[in-house]
Amino acid sequence: MLLLRSAITLPCWLLCAHVRTGCSCNASVVPYCGQCCPKNYTEQFYFENPARYSSHPPTLLAQTSTEDDHADLCATSNYYDTLRSHGVHAELYLVPKEDMRCQCIGTPGNPAAAGSPFSSHCTDSWTVCESMESTNCCISHTLGFADMVVPTVKFVLNVTS
Repeated sequence: MLLLRSAITLPCWLLCAHVRTGCSCNASVVPYCGQCCPKNYTEQFYFENPARYSSHPPTLLAQTSTEDDHADLCATSNYYDTLRSHGVHAELYLVPKEDMRCQCIGTPGNPAAAGSPFSSHCTDSWTVCESMESTNCCISHTLGFADMVVPTVKFVLNVTS
């Protein structure tokens, strides 16, 4: 899950030890605190001061869509839904399923990845990483992907103008 915000606050998946309900949308994933993002919760400050959501900074969220070894697959959607329910400007982008394997370098044929000097490396041997030491692979926890570049620029220009 990628968070771009103008204030430093801790996301729900770092503070979920005290909130154990509604943690995972995927029944095959056994959530632990590092993979838990409950509904109706963003940061402890706003949990304790819900009236202050009116001052929450605009938030851009992005996450992989089919697997994430470092966060609950519902993390961004739960966070997004909670922000929107409080009137916070938030945008959500998920890696398209067809781009999961090569999302970190750009999937050939994806117009958003056009011109990527790395997408040519996306061959049948490229995979989703088994571990952080793996090679020729993308980790399943996105740090950014081609389809979010233009929306991210628009988001930043919009919230800073």
